[in-house]
Amino acid sequence: MKTLQIDVLLCAPPSTYGVYLAAGEDDTVDVLAQGRKVKVRLHPAIKAESLQPGQELVLNEALNVIAAAGYEIQGDVVVLKERLDGERAIVTLRADGEKIAVIADPLRSMRLNPGDQLLMDPKSGYVLERLPKSEVQDLALEEVPDVGYEDVGGLSAQIHAIEDAVELPYLYADDYKEHKLRPTKGVLLYGPPGCGKTMIAKAVANSLAQKVSKKRGETINGYFLNVKGPELLDKFVGETERKIREVFRKAKEKAADDVPVVIFFDEMDALFRTRGSGISSDVEHTIVPQFLTEVDGVEGLRNVVVIGASNRPDLIDPAILRPGRLDVKIKIDRPDRAAAGDIFHKYLTPDLPVARPLLQ
Repeated sequence: MKTLQIDVLLCAPPSTYGVYLAAGEDDTVDVLAQGRKVKVRLHPAIKAESLQPGQELVLNEALNVIAAAGYEIQGDVVVLKERLDGERAIVTLRADGEKIAVIADPLRSMRLNPGDQLLMDPKSGYVLERLPKSEVQDLALEEVPDVGYEDVGGLSAQIHAIEDAVELPYLYADDYKEHKLRPTKGVLLYGPPGCGKTMIAKAVANSLAQKVSKKRGETINGYFLNVKGPELLDKFVGETERKIREVFRKAKEKAADDVPVVIFFDEMDALFRTRGSGISSDVEHTIVPQFLTEVDGVEGLRNVVVIGASNRPDLIDPAILRPGRLDVKIKIDRPDRAAAGDIFHKYLTPDLPVARPLLQ
């Protein structure tokens, strides 16, 4: 008898999976199955009220619902561009294609922000899950680093130049506007590796936050967005440009709270090479214009400072360094004897146990 039951089960036709869309009338539901939207009947034991949009259902040979399943756990990774209402959203596909997707029930009560990565079932068009942050979203966006100008040794002249170029226009924006002075959009720090370019950029973010806090009489938390040029490169067409847009979108989002945001592009020569200089590809023909578009967009946006760093400024596209963009160039050179002494003074503090003969 048991063998007969097994034989009957094995001879039964296969079941089909569909996606629940909405409840109908007379115990029917709308289901997406085999690429078609169909109206089917429910098993008496299943109540339509217990089903959620986007949920998978098990269908028999007649495509009627015989069981409820869970949610699809695989699909395409898309980026939320705009939420239209409680049920629909515009999402960005790879290569900047766009699509209107339906938000599955588990996500409808969640706060979804533009730029969030979502899991979408390409068959049904439902977005089912918010994915952990990655790529540009996981770049080192942190509150201002605990690094001040007093921690930087041997670069006092460069620090004064940065204060004049970056901090004065930011702190006295109204005065600049009154006297019709054009504030600096960005600064390029160039010079040999390991001479303090990144450290100075962090100190700028710290100093700006402290001075703004003092001026307003309240605690202000600025942000430092550290972008390493090669991190943004992607083998897929249009992906690098999308990541650049995401960097500036994140900066604008934080700057909207009226706090200073420093975007630091390290190794700029690796990403923004002179157009036409490529041998095997011309990828810079679209990457450089995208960056220029974003930098020019900062013109009407306060609270954002762009700082670049490079060991080879001669390789950077000249359009990036022309007046009105990263037009202030500050050389961070190797320390001379006096600067080296200042650096040692920063690190060889009185409380550091050092053998006296080494100090001679």
